[in-house]
Amino acid sequence: MREKSLKIQKWLIIILTVLAAVLLITTWQGWFLVSPLIHFNLALLSLGLYGIHMYQKEGNKNKEVYLLSITAIYINLAISTFIHNIWSTEKIFTQQGITKLSIFVFLAMSVYLAIAYIRARITYKQVKGNQRHNETWHVTKKEIEEMEKSPDIYINLGKYHETTND
Repeated sequence: MREKSLKIQKWLIIILTVLAAVLLITTWQGWFLVSPLIHFNLALLSLGLYGIHMYQKEGNKNKEVYLLSITAIYINLAISTFIHNIWSTEKIFTQQGITKLSIFVFLAMSVYLAIAYIRARITYKQVKGNQRHNETWHVTKKEIEEMEKSPDIYINLGKYHETTND
C-alpha cells in the first residue's frame, strides 16, 4: 500500500513539474496565460503533496525542498498572471514587461525563502540534537536517595521523559 502511494506521489510530482515548466515558459513568453485560479489550485495540490510527505515522515529532504519549490512556482505564476490581468498602465511597463518583472522578482524571493527554510531546518535539528543528549541535569537514582537522606531541602521541578521512536 505504501509503495503504491509513493508511486502515485512520484507521478503527481512529475506531472506537476512538467506542467509548472510549461506554464512558466508560456507565461514568460506571453504565448498562453492561464487563469490565476488554476495556478492557485495547482499550488494547493503541490502543497497537499508536501503535507502528505511531511505526514509520512519519509525524511527525504530533497523531495521536501522540491515540493516547496514547485508550490512557490505556482504561487508566483498566480500572482504574475493576476498582475498581468489587472495591469492597465502602458506608459511605464507593458503588460508583458510587468509580467516578466513580477515573475523574476517573485522567483528570486522564492529562492531566498527556500534557502532560509533549509537553513532554519538545519539549525533547528542541530539545536534539537544538542539538547537531546544534554546530560548536565541528569540525576541518578543513587543521588536521589542521597538527597532524600540528607537534611538539606531540595525542590523537585518535574521529571524528564524521553520518548522512544519505535
